[in-house]
Amino acid sequence: MYIAIPNTRVNFRNGAIAGIIAGTAFQFFQNIYINGQVYLSRYDVVYGSFAAIPLLLLWLQISCLIILLGAEISYASQNLQNYDYEGDSNNISIRYKKFLTLFLTYVIVKRFENNEPALKNDEIAAKYKLPIRLVNQILTELTDISIIIEIIDEDVKTRAYQPALDINKLTVNMLFERYESKGSELFLSNKNPFLDEFWHKHTKFQLKCMEPDNDTLIKDI
Repeated sequence: MYIAIPNTRVNFRNGAIAGIIAGTAFQFFQNIYINGQVYLSRYDVVYGSFAAIPLLLLWLQISCLIILLGAEISYASQNLQNYDYEGDSNNISIRYKKFLTLFLTYVIVKRFENNEPALKNDEIAAKYKLPIRLVNQILTELTDISIIIEIIDEDVKTRAYQPALDINKLTVNMLFERYESKGSELFLSNKNPFLDEFWHKHTKFQLKCMEPDNDTLIKDI
């Protein structure tokens, strides 16, 4: 299940480890559930029939948790080398995430320029020792803003990445303009004149901040 169902490539060894652990846990709790049903049916016919419903729901919840636990074990065992950075990647600063976004785009563009094979997400994470979840998140965001595209191999369930635009026209400003403008803006139904005025000031301030040695204070915006 952990090898065939996921929409990504899972190593047989990692999927087998997860399957053995999840299967053992499933059998253990299944025996508890069956014995509990038998015990309740013998204890009291009326009470046992009512108790069977919440006990069944509890068993279904535990079964789902076991399946999810197995998936997490499969993922963790396959990406064990990246787990040292998982805690830090959850608290990554906006500045450093923008840096990694630019870096991954640069790597993909340079490999395309040099006619080198496109890298897969796990290859990028392993090559540059980055957390796989953070790499997947950034690659997904770059795909959403049409900076890169996915090359999907359905046979082995792998995804590689290459530029979605002409690399001779893809600039840093274009990247960050699309990155920062992703999503909805000015979506409030009750527009406030002061809010609109401050939005225009904010837009002008962003352009002004690109100038060198700009020390504009917030109060001076």
